[in-house]
Amino acid sequence: MGRVRSLPAPVCLALLTTLATALSCGGDSSNGAPDASTDDAGTDDGAAVDGGGDGATPDAGSPLGPSTLPAGFPNLDLPPVGAAELRILTPTMLELSLVTSKAPDPATVTQWDFVDSSGQAGALPPAQTFVVHVAASTVAVTKVGFRRRPLYAPIAHYDLRIGNSIYLALATPVPDGAQVSVDDASHKLWNAPTPYAAVADPLRYSPALHVNQTGYVPALSKRAFVGEYLGNLGELAPPSTSFSLIDRASGQTVFQGTLAPRADTGFQFTPAQYQQVLEADFSAFQTTGQYQLVVPGMGASFPFFIHDGAALAFARTYAQGMYNQRCGTAKTLPYTRFVDGVDHAAQASVPDGTATFATATSLLANNAQVAPGQTAPELTSFTNGLYPYASTGTLDESGGHHDAGDYSKYLMDSGFLIHTLVLAADDFPGVGAMDNLGLPESGDGKSDV
Repeated sequence: MGRVRSLPAPVCLALLTTLATALSCGGDSSNGAPDASTDDAGTDDGAAVDGGGDGATPDAGSPLGPSTLPAGFPNLDLPPVGAAELRILTPTMLELSLVTSKAPDPATVTQWDFVDSSGQAGALPPAQTFVVHVAASTVAVTKVGFRRRPLYAPIAHYDLRIGNSIYLALATPVPDGAQVSVDDASHKLWNAPTPYAAVADPLRYSPALHVNQTGYVPALSKRAFVGEYLGNLGELAPPSTSFSLIDRASGQTVFQGTLAPRADTGFQFTPAQYQQVLEADFSAFQTTGQYQLVVPGMGASFPFFIHDGAALAFARTYAQGMYNQRCGTAKTLPYTRFVDGVDHAAQASVPDGTATFATATSLLANNAQVAPGQTAPELTSFTNGLYPYASTGTLDESGGHHDAGDYSKYLMDSGFLIHTLVLAADDFPGVGAMDNLGLPESGDGKSDV
């Protein structure tokens, strides 16, 4: 995968496993799994609900041919400030979202500022503020909740976008197919006409249904999770313990199962976190195709593939991630969108006892400590080590890879990566011949590994 980089051990192990899976599953030589989508959604301020969906955008790289997102599903578009949307999370829980911003500090939030100085939900609008219309009826709100999170905060320029969600618990369930809208009786939260309107489509997008959008390998484990955090209201209570898979091509139900509790353990928080999460296990279903996970009353997940190409998509992702961390070489399109030039091309100086390294020598002398039981003398300079430098002056240290997003390169981690890649090439048939990982060297007849 180009020149050696240093990677944390868990990443190397994940890479090793991914390469093995990609080969054992017979990954397609030209296509991986489809591009994953994110859960961003939104509309223009005061406009009709758009949802950020794009029903005509093809899923590039699909192993099964071109595909589209269902109408109303969010795509990769970053929602603009003012984007507003209503989601029917369950028949008795609505989410009203709004993307806001604020001026740089010390300015404060001016819209939907329901968070107190301790970071908790403060004085929320009373339930009677929200007039919920379900078809021709009005449904009472029994509880109001709030959640606020940063959505976007680039470093290069100021463009803070804040995701706000008001949650409304309803006294009466919303039936399938009903038109739902919410008005603001206070006329302070949003302008009329309301941007909060939606239909309780049984196959509407649900942000609480979490699938692997890259895809699943037919012969391996396939699990998805049901859960959503509702700010000060805690966790969403799923309305059903059953789930099904629907085939996107035919619309038919192809698998049914029972959701099982998957409460988080090990982390000690008050209140306890992720205790209402449910797990959908459909490992027994191995038919290749594109599907959605459906939970009655909640809607449907993002479309996902069951296909051997999913494993190669992971391998390519790891390889291209390593490409982005290459040192001493330019990163270019189409291999990355994070284009930059050659870096760290100057020769490195080997430290010695001269005045050039006086600061580093002082740091050694003032901070070195002998560990308990160690008989070797304390290292106080670059010249009294038991193992002196074999080379002096300057060395060409260009190439390699930056470690974990910073500019360092470590001998131990570099060695671990070499061991991992060599082990993969030796132990898993076909890995050494992989020449299709989407790197500049791919297709040159030599292994990308």
